[in-house]
Amino acid sequence: NYKLEELYPSDHKIRHRVDSLMDLQGNMVRPKFLGAARKVVFPQIFAGAKPNHQAWVATLDELKPHLEQLNREVIHDFMATDHLTIGDISIFFELGLFVSLFRFDL
Repeated sequence: NYKLEELYPSDHKIRHRVDSLMDLQGNMVRPKFLGAARKVVFPQIFAGAKPNHQAWVATLDELKPHLEQLNREVIHDFMATDHLTIGDISIFFELGLFVSLFRFDL
């Protein structure tokens, strides 16, 4: 069982790291992923469009630098510290959605 203190640490340096990574997720990861989904996934789901392999490849190529930046930000087994925080939980679900929508192997 985790306590609130562990999920959102009171140590200001660690809390800043958690906040920074959640900010990165909310302002870079999510908008880029949703933009990519709007281009190639949503037309198939909502309009019955046929898959366009070239559009998928181009879109994933556009996302690559952002995934690499996110990868550089993860400095431990967990995102901000040596244990689970709300930042880890948040990005886990974001990346899970990405993997399921794009059938992408992280």
